Amino acid sequence: MLFRKNLPQDNVEATADAAAVAKLKAQMRRQILIMAACLAVVCVATFAFVSRAWFAMNREVTGDDSGITSDTPSPSLFVRKAGDNTMALASAVNTTTSAKLFPISTADLTNWYYASGFAYTSQTVDHGSYSYTVNTPTANAYTRIASFTDAAAGTYNNTYEGKTRTAYYRSDINLYTTYGNLDVYLDSANPITVTYADNETVAKSLLNCLRVGISSGGAMKLIYAPMAESGTGNSQGSAANTFYYIQNGSLTTAGTNVKTSLTDYLAQPQQVGSSLYTATGSTSICTATTSGTDVSVYVWLEGTDAQALYGLADDDLKGINVTINYVGVEPAS
Repeated sequence: MLFRKNLPQDNVEATADAAAVAKLKAQMRRQILIMAACLAVVCVATFAFVSRAWFAMNREVTGDDSGITSDTPSPSLFVRKAGDNTMALASAVNTTTSAKLFPISTADLTNWYYASGFAYTSQTVDHGSYSYTVNTPTANAYTRIASFTDAAAGTYNNTYEGKTRTAYYRSDINLYTTYGNLDVYLDSANPITVTYADNETVAKSLLNCLRVGISSGGAMKLIYAPMAESGTGNSQGSAANTFYYIQNGSLTTAGTNVKTSLTDYLAQPQQVGSSLYTATGSTSICTATTSGTDVSVYVWLEGTDAQALYGLADDDLKGINVTINYVGVEPAS
């Protein structure tokens, strides 16, 4: 872990009088935080003769070192790893990790379900001189993860697979101020972005079923889908072009609970070129205080998504970067 100290841009002369110091403190309080949490999640590679459904046939998923970077130019709002109470005044926290993600589903970032039962539909494919039969699995039963072997790492015992799997990648940070409070929103110009690595074809397949969840204080704030749903999912009862998740053990229409627009969580500059932000949305991610507030980011492959269906993939296992840009807004009160 690397901490990089953040220093105010303006030098304050040692001879400054009390009024000047007070004015500087007031300015510092109004500074904002722009933090990018880059979660590099490698793409799924599954070699298959025919397409394979998310829960049933994607037996192996591969991960590589993932990097998380949180950055801010602010002299008054800082970041540290969750659980770290030191006042290092860091502007960046860099960590590395690796994960082998296996498709999963959640409605609240608390209860996570994997498929544990399937129905199969047979189809004969004719190629002229020969034909073959394809059995397409459709999930029809789900098991809740009662306890994680390591909740921070997202690992659990998948009884259907008979293996330890990784449900999600999670990054835990703590946002704190040196003076006063700041309400935290997402930057309207660039709230959450996903960038491709070198291998666009494989990364795009992952992106199509990728989900990003944000929670604060143990409560879910949002679930974000970078791509709109297109096609019919791999769970029994799915309709076309519809977001789903598993809730209380059943396939459930997600409706507006899965976001493709982040309008409700945004803040924008008060004017062009300004470093001061005004909330345009009605819902903040959290309020950063001098004692600090924890924020967790989850990244997973949503198994109910129609695009959680993989065919042939090449061997270039490059990842994608999920970037979340937070901004701090001085409370109206």
